[in-house]
Amino acid sequence: MKIKLLASASALLWFSQAILHFLLMMGAPLGRFVFGGVYTAFPLWLRPVNLALFLLWTFFGYSYLLYGGVLKSSWQEKTLARIIQFVTVFLGLAACFNFFVSNSFFEKYVTGSITFLAFLISLSLLYNHKQKSPT
Repeated sequence: MKIKLLASASALLWFSQAILHFLLMMGAPLGRFVFGGVYTAFPLWLRPVNLALFLLWTFFGYSYLLYGGVLKSSWQEKTLARIIQFVTVFLGLAACFNFFVSNSFFEKYVTGSITFLAFLISLSLLYNHKQKSPT
């Protein structure tokens, strides 16, 4: 049950980020939360990046639901574990970028906090999932 809750929480955070990029793609003035806050509303030429991130973040959220057993999966456990491990490393790097490199207040403290929380939950999910699995 704990693994399902952790996976669901991670997926929810990924889906919230996916929704943010969908809204940015649609022209919402939420650009201060991403890309260093350079754009308030993303220019048309940059919106395909938001589409790509929307799709990628949705895939990551879906992967967490599969890994945690919230949804049934035909994927191999090893494949899902590698995806989650990769995403966890990405989250750690993204949190460092958000906190220490970004000049945007909103990206630093709002997006950075969400990213750091997702990183901690992901680490906990990996640890608990490993404890559950026979070695």
